Amino acid sequence: MKSLLKSQPDACGECLERARRALAEQRMRDTLALLDAARDSCQLDALAPALRCEIGQMQARAGWALYDLRQAFAGASLALSLLEAEARLERVEMLDIASLCLSGAGLMDEALEMAREAVEQATRPPQLHTVLPRALGALAHVYAQLGQYDEAEMLHMQALSRARESQEPHAMTRAYTNALLAGALAIDELRRRGEDLQADAMGQRQLRLAFQARSQIEAPEMHPRQRASLLMNIGIGMMHGGRLTEAQALFEAGQVLIRQEELPHAWASLQHAQGECALLAGELERARALLEPLLQPEALQAYPFMRAPLLRNALRLYEACGEAARAAQYTQRLRELQEDQERQRRQVGETLRALRRQTPQWLSGQHDLLR
Repeated sequence: MKSLLKSQPDACGECLERARRALAEQRMRDTLALLDAARDSCQLDALAPALRCEIGQMQARAGWALYDLRQAFAGASLALSLLEAEARLERVEMLDIASLCLSGAGLMDEALEMAREAVEQATRPPQLHTVLPRALGALAHVYAQLGQYDEAEMLHMQALSRARESQEPHAMTRAYTNALLAGALAIDELRRRGEDLQADAMGQRQLRLAFQARSQIEAPEMHPRQRASLLMNIGIGMMHGGRLTEAQALFEAGQVLIRQEELPHAWASLQHAQGECALLAGELERARALLEPLLQPEALQAYPFMRAPLLRNALRLYEACGEAARAAQYTQRLRELQEDQERQRRQVGETLRALRRQTPQWLSGQHDLLR
């Protein structure tokens, strides 16, 4: 690694090495903190391009895992400005992350452009079989965000087909997880819009997909985090297809893994899924016991990605319990959250547009937007 450094202080090198370890151990907040510490102890433009590119890639991966759109997009932009044209595998990954960030910020034209470019890079001869399923999944996500659910489902099916062809050990697991998660998000959005018939039809398609995905549960060498995520998403697919008992059994199996691995974000997601399953089963007291701890301010702050679906399920719970005052409270909280999320999307969108306008030279230097 020292050959990559121009005038890097020892503190910077130590921070970067610790950041690599943190990322490998999936400690994403630590990764970003260590990258910040590395930047504080050396000038980015004092490092060789290959090392600056690695920093961008680490920031993109950790930022996206935490759904920090600004961090992830800045890192991906830095990496894309430095990656060689031949580094197609890395370019596809960074394009995927950038497109998902743009989509999350509501910049759909830009997101679609980058997602399509990722698929084009992956399909260009010689085809990149290992990353094509991921690129198709990212493009599907963008179409789903646009409300084009049929197109998104078709792309997820293509991703599954390509994953089978790739023979890459975990490609099928990732493809099934992505397709099931995307379906769950689409069903939640359809129900939010009152399109229950479409949501029910998608739930039946998700059920078929969940049955197929069960073949992957015992895939060898799967990381426990991946297995827990797959179990939860298969369970959610079963739940949306009306197979509540089977869904609950899968949630319980996932719970054992999550407890063993101490995965707090996964634990919260699973508890929310179990609460929704109990709500659908009419087990209102059990649903209350599972959902209400997640509605505490500290939990909502810790798991921002769950706020909207949690509040919607809280509203359904209190309506089902006949608690009109609390239902009205959550109706208001949902309205305020949606307004706040729209403001945040506009702010993040402005930041990402600013990053898109910058030159590669600017991106390789230090700037507040990279923080």
